[in-house]
Amino acid sequence: MKKQSVKVRRERLAKGRCPTHGLPMPQINVWYQLESGRQYTIVGCPRQDCRIRAKAYSVNGPWALLRVNEQPEGVERIDLETT
Repeated sequence: MKKQSVKVRRERLAKGRCPTHGLPMPQINVWYQLESGRQYTIVGCPRQDCRIRAKAYSVNGPWALLRVNEQPEGVERIDLETT
């Protein structure tokens, strides 16, 4: 397999896709709300052998990669049943 450029990986992430595999990253966690009021959820590559995760600030992005084992901090979990 040829090496993937940083540009190609960034383009994939900008479309909500795994930067390595190019697969759409589905939601894998609940929605959170930052103290600033901004909301996000966690999405991830559907491949079992891939640990890539990202914050999705809306269904249409933007997306920001999470560091390995990064956990939501300083946020409030949104209970969708009461909102």
